[in-house]
Amino acid sequence: MVGSICAGRRWGWLFLTALALVALGFGYAGAGEHATQKEHKEQKDKDEEKDLEDEFDTEEIQRQVQREVVRAREARRALARTYSSQSTVVRTDTTIQVKRGARLMLTNFGGEISVLGWSRDVVRINAEHSSRVSIQVEDLGTTLNVRAQGYRTRPTPVNYEISVPVWMPVSFKSLESDITVLGTKAEVEAETVKGDVVVQGGVGRIRLYSVEGSVRLEKGKGRIELTSVNDEVQLVDSEGDVQIEAVNGDVDMDQVRSPAVDVTTVNGDVRFLGRMTDGGRYRLSTHNGDLLLGLSEKPNATVSVATFNGDFQSKWPIELQRTRGGRRFEFALGSGSALIELSSFEGDIRMLTLDDVRKEMEGHVPPTPPVPPTPPTPPTPPTKKGGSK
Repeated sequence: MVGSICAGRRWGWLFLTALALVALGFGYAGAGEHATQKEHKEQKDKDEEKDLEDEFDTEEIQRQVQREVVRAREARRALARTYSSQSTVVRTDTTIQVKRGARLMLTNFGGEISVLGWSRDVVRINAEHSSRVSIQVEDLGTTLNVRAQGYRTRPTPVNYEISVPVWMPVSFKSLESDITVLGTKAEVEAETVKGDVVVQGGVGRIRLYSVEGSVRLEKGKGRIELTSVNDEVQLVDSEGDVQIEAVNGDVDMDQVRSPAVDVTTVNGDVRFLGRMTDGGRYRLSTHNGDLLLGLSEKPNATVSVATFNGDFQSKWPIELQRTRGGRRFEFALGSGSALIELSSFEGDIRMLTLDDVRKEMEGHVPPTPPVPPTPPTPPTPPTKKGGSK
């Protein structure tokens, strides 16, 4: 009896133990399954987050927008070229009487713009364009507006040859045009995205700007502002306050007479050959390029030099007045009346005489044409003395 009871208890304990182990196993399995589900959920959340980031990639969207803008611009230009080629080329010749004080303003999509100053108080416009384009001239008294009206307002290039009074201020804006202005004695403003700008003359404010083209001014006088983003800037035989900006291009100045010069370029050399006035201020700066400055034999200037990876050379012996951190120093020449600031991060800085700089600039700015020699005076025939024998 007692043995049966003990055996029954043992079997009971064994049954309870087995039941507990089974329950514990199910618990571990449930916990493992729960952990696995949690990991799957976290991975799923990460995948969804990554998909969301890919869907709203702002940088990629900006790149796509930029590509679309470029594609649309090229399509518009191709359409204009196709539209122009499918029509006949005609010429329009218009003459307008103007009064002093009037200004000429011309807006063009593309094509050549050539302007010549003359002594008549008349504006003559000779335009070469498509037969589907009309030249609109609006005389407002103080302003003469000129533009091309295309079929269904489609842009079409026009080539202009314009004669204006020498006293007449002119303003030109174009997308793709080479602009040339010769012989004017008034304000000049010329702006183009793709094309060269060349001006000979100009008095007052002279502002020339190009993105994909060179800028050149000769014989200008007044407030001079020259800018080129991806090409060189040249200033020759001019006087007045000068401000020049370039990004990827050299800056050449020859025969410049100015009390104030401010020149900056990022990737290019700066060369200056001119006359500095007492009390004037001159700042020449480049990041990746050399500076070459020409002075008279006995200059009067206080010079401030800043360079990091480059050498400094002076034609004159210098005595440093003050040095600052890095490679910055100052010195005076003569009375020190003018103030010169020279800075280059990756380039050399040289100060030479005018003749030395002119030699350095050969090949950059054409030299002044030589004056033809005066023909010799023919000999005076001898005077006969006495009568004939």
